[in-house]
Parts: sequence; structure tokens; C-alpha cells
Amino acid sequence: MPDQNRFYSGMLAGMLLMMAASGGNWFITPMSHPNATALQRNWVIGQIVIGPAGAAWLIIRGRAGKSAAPAR
Repeated sequence: MPDQNRFYSGMLAGMLLMMAASGGNWFITPMSHPNATALQRNWVIGQIVIGPAGAAWLIIRGRAGKSAAPAR
């Protein structure tokens, strides 16, 4: 069962990184959304900052749990 939990944590980390990449794409294509509000811009900044931070936390937490597991 621990392997399944690591799989789901990895999937969530990947999804967070994809959301951050989507936010980066939103910033480099300003012509697609000329009427963006400040709330939309701040939301995307949050995606870009929080997404990779959350993914890094999940990856680090998963690696720490792996080293503490007994050898088989």
C-alpha cells in the first residue's frame, strides 16, 4: 500500500507542475487575454508560485519516507 500512496503523491506533484506551466504559458501569451483583471493575474501568480512549491514538498516528503522504510 505505501507504493500506491507514493504513486498518488507523484501524480499530484505532476498535476501541480502542469498547473504552474499553464500559468507560465498564460503570462507569455498576453494577446490572448487583453482584458485580464488584477484578480486573474494574482491567481496565475499564485499558481506559478504555489504549484512548484507544493510539488517539491510532495517529492521531498516521498523521498524521506522511502529512506526510512526497512530493506526487503
